[in-house]
Amino acid sequence: MQMGSHMKNARTIGCILILLSFLLTGSANCPSAEPADFRIGYPASAFPGVDTRDAKVAMKVLLSRLVDNFNQENGWSYSATGMIYNDLESMLEAVRSGEINAIWLSSVDYLNLCQPYSLEPFLIASAYDEPTSRYVLLARSDVTLETLKPDRKTTLLLQTGAMGKIAQLWLDTLLLRNGFAESGEFFSTTNRVERASRAVLPVFFGQADACVVSRKAFETVVEMNPQLKTQLNVLAESPPLINPVSCFCGSVKEEDRRDLKKALSMLKDKPDGEQMLMLFRMNAIFEFHPEYLRSLEELCREYHQRRSPQESSS
Repeated sequence: MQMGSHMKNARTIGCILILLSFLLTGSANCPSAEPADFRIGYPASAFPGVDTRDAKVAMKVLLSRLVDNFNQENGWSYSATGMIYNDLESMLEAVRSGEINAIWLSSVDYLNLCQPYSLEPFLIASAYDEPTSRYVLLARSDVTLETLKPDRKTTLLLQTGAMGKIAQLWLDTLLLRNGFAESGEFFSTTNRVERASRAVLPVFFGQADACVVSRKAFETVVEMNPQLKTQLNVLAESPPLINPVSCFCGSVKEEDRRDLKKALSMLKDKPDGEQMLMLFRMNAIFEFHPEYLRSLEELCREYHQRRSPQESSS
């Protein structure tokens, strides 16, 4: 009886060991047990006025704390790395090589690159409380679009980065629509500035002839300088145009995509998340919807249609 009992116990222990071995081996080989690594690419222009080295350090610290926080709250095991590239081409090379699986870029660049790079937009970053921005062409109150014609030296001020790209596309289309050349030829000089105030105030003081900024940014500058409202003239205003977008550009599982969207949508609820948004000079994040793109798509179509006759005649 004792021998039978020992054998029975041995068989039981053996079964338990086999079961434990199976469970441990199974969990190690299970794909869901592997933590997803989000590698997100940003152009250096996404950080206006911030040294790239400082941006890299700040992003590393903030991302690490945010990921740890979200992992603890949701039982996740993700990791995330922010990669900053000096220009768009180097970021696209990282997409081609698989170095990154998500990117942040201007909506103009997204439209140009979405098909060749199979980009899937999922979030929109905004400096204000809307996923789109309207842009205004400003000059002094005694100036109109007709009197701004380049019969003398004229200076245009645009913002750097994604906002400046959208603003220039709209302005070029506006000028073509009115029978003029694009801004590069219409104005003698085009200068880029980092902040909207540095575009608006020189026009007010007569140091520049015109500028393009978002309507919201102009209203913010006017709040601090009420005299600008009577001294500056809005020559034209754009339709609502989509702000910069974040896109998936690699093989990211659907479950991981949902989790990343959830985490980014909650950034503003976290102190580190607010600091991250401040690093980009952004205030809010919105889920992407295709209808936000329509105005920009129409603008791009008009731009290319109006530009084609000029190209064929030159």
